Amino acid sequence: MGCKLSQLAASEFTNDPLARPPPTADPRSPLSAKQQYCMLASWKGIFRQIEKTGIILFVK
Repeated sequence: MGCKLSQLAASEFTNDPLARPPPTADPRSPLSAKQQYCMLASWKGIFRQIEKTGIILFVK
């Protein structure tokens, strides 16, 4: 539906995540963008369980 111009404009702005280029990594960091993502994701998991993890480490 709609005119040809709106269809053309919609086709240029695709939301396909595979079509987007990967994010650029911080040039100061020796890690790649994927390594930074994995490190942040693991720290988010640790942060959620930090109190429980701290008690376990303290008891051991």
